[in-house]
Amino acid sequence: MKYPRSIVIGSGMGGLVTARVLSDYFDEVVLIDRDAIPDTPEIRHGTPQANHFHGILPGGLEIMCSLFPGFDDELDSHGAISPGPAGFYAYGPEGKSYNLMRFQPEPSKPLPTFPSTRIQTRILLEHCLRRRVEQVSNITTRYSTMVRDVMTEGNRVTGVVIDGI
Repeated sequence: MKYPRSIVIGSGMGGLVTARVLSDYFDEVVLIDRDAIPDTPEIRHGTPQANHFHGILPGGLEIMCSLFPGFDDELDSHGAISPGPAGFYAYGPEGKSYNLMRFQPEPSKPLPTFPSTRIQTRILLEHCLRRRVEQVSNITTRYSTMVRDVMTEGNRVTGVVIDGI
């Protein structure tokens, strides 16, 4: 038995994954966000660390791929990288470094191998995830929409009051 409707407020990483999980248990999931969401991977005002790289650990990527089959391939096709046996490193003015805080040309200890990890910017990760969520037939998105109030009966949330922005 599915429940009639669920509302998710906020379409960041947590809201997107929550909407997808709830879509298995509700006839309709309404995903509300106050921001106008761009069609391309763009930094949204107020998104923490939007232009920083983000690594997905193997367990997280496994969950995303179970919710969205082929999600890892989609990230790859948009330029995400898998660090593979060389591990993660960065390039600075001095060259290749295994430490972001100071120049360290060699790893300090053997590197773990995470072949099922991906590294990309947060905006790319969120964009790919959002595109997948928007394809789920029972998820409705309401962008540029502000939640003004929460309606309750006793200790139960029964709805929200919204305004278009």
